[in-house]
Amino acid sequence: MTTTLLQVEQLQAGYGRSQVLFDISLQLVPGEAITLLGRNGMGRSTTVSCLFGLLPVTRGTIHFAGTRTDNQPSHRIARLGMGLVPEGRQVFPLLTLEENLVATAQNPGNKGRWHLEEVFRFFPRLRERRRNLGTQLSGGEQQMLAIGRALMTNPSLLVLDEATEGLRPWCVQRFGQCCARSRRKAWR
Repeated sequence: MTTTLLQVEQLQAGYGRSQVLFDISLQLVPGEAITLLGRNGMGRSTTVSCLFGLLPVTRGTIHFAGTRTDNQPSHRIARLGMGLVPEGRQVFPLLTLEENLVATAQNPGNKGRWHLEEVFRFFPRLRERRRNLGTQLSGGEQQMLAIGRALMTNPSLLVLDEATEGLRPWCVQRFGQCCARSRRKAWR
């Protein structure tokens, strides 16, 4: 029997009087990947914001790993095992790259699947820039940092919002390998 990891039912949300989401439903099982497609303004980022408690749900429910999470604070949702690579990177500008990586890490030592050395092995450029502040990184380096930071939470579910924005083609390919590898590691 397959267990549902994420269940979204008839989700509605918006901004003020402007409703953006109309009865969104989806289901995700462990090891599965799904994609939300659509042009700008179609509700992809709004859906992600609802999943992480960053925007209130006006109707519907969200369950993650058997726990109802709609309208829960984002820190509780993250502790359940959801990791986010946010749109716009959102690195801490006055922390070093390494401090950014360990600031939100789950099991920051070598206990998790993803740890500092593993992220540096996967993105060697980050090792080279580990002492630089967030403001001293290029857009692509910031994006690699955002991906590495999300991986270091060792999530059961990794949610990507415009995850390859600003990355060079070789890095997009490398990131695809990273996602496939994470799925394999998570469900062994």
